[in-house]
Amino acid sequence: MKVKQENIILPENWSELSGGYQSLEKEKLTYQSDEEIVDLYNKISNDKWKWVFGMLATYGLRTHEVFFCGAEDLLNESNENNTVEVFSKTKTGSRTAYPLKKEWVELFNLKNIQKPNIDTNLENPNRSMSYVSSNVSRKFLQYELGFIPYSLRHAWAIRSIHNQIPTSAAARMMGHSVSKHTDTYHFYMNKQDLDRVYSQVN
Repeated sequence: MKVKQENIILPENWSELSGGYQSLEKEKLTYQSDEEIVDLYNKISNDKWKWVFGMLATYGLRTHEVFFCGAEDLLNESNENNTVEVFSKTKTGSRTAYPLKKEWVELFNLKNIQKPNIDTNLENPNRSMSYVSSNVSRKFLQYELGFIPYSLRHAWAIRSIHNQIPTSAAARMMGHSVSKHTDTYHFYMNKQDLDRVYSQVN
């Protein structure tokens, strides 16, 4: 059956073609507060996995990127911002990752680099970035942390909003597009965030 609107015959699938209005409500992401992150870090008994947890939380890395980044950059005394370079072989190529919160570099002892012994040789056909990520996820389950590692990345993104990092800069730091960043995270701007922005232009 054809749809009639303003005396114009429209295609049967007009509502699909026109797009219409979409609800701004999205499924809530699982993420932890800063306080919860510190508490959970202290519950991990193994120093190597504490280091992985700390890197994920502090830099907002994808799970596999902990093993494919220049953590040794933290040992460079001229690296005042404690940035680390994510390698080009990762999902979205090379980028500079920034610590947020910066004091977590010391709190989580991240300069004491301790990577767990996981085979990251991607030339091995039985090894992939997914293989690396699944190993991290299994460890999080073993320590009964109650969430998937990727939620620490979500927490970093939402923290960047509350710390007023511009969307384009946060997206670049996380290694994805501005549109991806906005679509995923702009719903987490609260009234305080909006009030701060508004006060800057009035």
